[in-house]
Amino acid sequence: MSTKEVSADTITAKRFQLVGDNGELRALMKTVSDNPILEFLDSSSQVRLNIQISNDWPILNMMDKNGNVCIELGTINDKPTLFFTDKNGNLRVGISLSRSDGSPRILFLDDQANVRFGVIADTEGVPRVIGTDQFGTKHKLLWFSQEANPNENDDKRAST
Repeated sequence: MSTKEVSADTITAKRFQLVGDNGELRALMKTVSDNPILEFLDSSSQVRLNIQISNDWPILNMMDKNGNVCIELGTINDKPTLFFTDKNGNLRVGISLSRSDGSPRILFLDDQANVRFGVIADTEGVPRVIGTDQFGTKHKLLWFSQEANPNENDDKRAST
């Protein structure tokens, strides 16, 4: 494959392709519905990583060998998010900051996208651990209502 040296201050195109030594497509920069996307392909020409802007939010996706998104890192409503999906593309774990106040949360979902377990800090920073049974009933597993005095707990344990 021959190469040419090209020099320019600005290059304008709808699509850029990066090819390997044998001409195989290895990376692609394009737009879809006016959203920019940069894709990296493996030796089997399968997209394994893409970086894009969607709904004005940056997203980085890592795909498995079948092209299914496994990990998504991005921002939603200007808050950072990290999502893990199963082999069928179902969201299974989400780590994010809440839209309203930016408090942290980690959620575990079943294959029907129902939250089954979660750890969050509410608007005052109080930690909460919740679980949901197979019927969707929420259970408070650990729910702090006020800060505990460590010495007070030690005294209570000592007196029992």
